Amino acid sequence: MISPDSDERAPLTGHKFDGGDEDFVDIPSKPTGLFPWRGLLVCFAVACLSFINLTLLPFSLTSKKLTDAQMAALPFPDQDVGLDRAAQTIPIPPRYAYEWPYSATRLSRKAKNTVYGRSTQVYVSVEDSTLLRFAADTMSNGSGTCVLSWLPLSAAGTQAANLTMKGDVTDLEVWSVFQPGQADSSGIDFGTLSWGSRPSGAEMLGALNLDAKPNSTTVEFPCGGQSSLVIELRCQRVACHVSLNDPGLRTGFALGRRQA
Repeated sequence: MISPDSDERAPLTGHKFDGGDEDFVDIPSKPTGLFPWRGLLVCFAVACLSFINLTLLPFSLTSKKLTDAQMAALPFPDQDVGLDRAAQTIPIPPRYAYEWPYSATRLSRKAKNTVYGRSTQVYVSVEDSTLLRFAADTMSNGSGTCVLSWLPLSAAGTQAANLTMKGDVTDLEVWSVFQPGQADSSGIDFGTLSWGSRPSGAEMLGALNLDAKPNSTTVEFPCGGQSSLVIELRCQRVACHVSLNDPGLRTGFALGRRQA
């Protein structure tokens, strides 16, 4: 145990006691400068190099410009490179050449023996259907594939006042009508045709929604090698009624032949 008067006691405050006088031992502190001068030199050097690079950049780009001969020697000198591959992967919407019907006639289930003859009117209801004749052979540069479209009356050149639609007109059936054993429909006489004498051959091509905007189109169907194509419009919905009369038969129903 160390006595209070022992010389082995170590000062805890870092002071040295000698004969009652206190001598303080100063511990040197680190310098507290705001910013080292070496850091200023580094920042100044970086700024100078950046300024020099920006000054020389236009000259570097000019010296690297390729001539026309050098561009032609490159593997892909065309600036549109890759567009041919994109055209192969991105489908292009088909283009159609449209043809209006040149003859029409009405058939009535209620009046099976009534002959309405050739007309310029489209009249479709649950009890009535309309046949439209198209001259398919007049459309050149075709691929033998067609669609039937319902186009806006403004595109057809028909006044909207001539159109009457009632009930549900969202499912107007489109049928191809023909006489069995005949190559086309040219033998169907609209002048003597009635519901009772209608052709027995028919094939459904699709349906049209007359409420669709801006138009409605059936799926594609083959139409090659036919000089005349007869289309029948039917409506099986309750209270369905479509009536349209135009002297030029621009009724909004057009046959579109896909262009090759």
